[in-house]
Amino acid sequence: MFKFDGELSTVSKLYDVKQGQKMFAIVLPIGMSPLIIFNILLAFNTSLLLLIFVPVILGVIVSAICLCIPKDWNKTRTCHIEINEKFMKIELESRFERATEDVKKVLDYGEFYEFRFYFPWCFGVICQKDLLVEGTIEEFEQFFDGKIVRKKLKLKV
Repeated sequence: MFKFDGELSTVSKLYDVKQGQKMFAIVLPIGMSPLIIFNILLAFNTSLLLLIFVPVILGVIVSAICLCIPKDWNKTRTCHIEINEKFMKIELESRFERATEDVKKVLDYGEFYEFRFYFPWCFGVICQKDLLVEGTIEEFEQFFDGKIVRKKLKLKV
């Protein structure tokens, strides 16, 4: 059994915020595309003047993506993760459980790990190495052998 418990570092929190922004930048245009398609179809069936709203909708999407940086990203965020042979109990901002067999890969960024799951996806599950209070890093890496991918963190603090 492995247990991570404590407050995330500034680097981990900043990485988590950046991942959230990337997800937002993907989900928002996909979610708004039916509105754009509906507007274009409506414009061709009624009045071409309705095509004016397409750049307005695109402008809203771009400005929402640019303005989605949270002002309180550096607030205190704690991490409570318990991992056993069958389940992972994860408590970050919300609490949920996932089966350990749902782990697609574990990204190792040196200071922390990020879990990537099979569908349904879950973004931002970070466990910081120095918050390991039960078990060892070597045992953790043996447990997830074959799923750990070492990555270089490209982040400016």
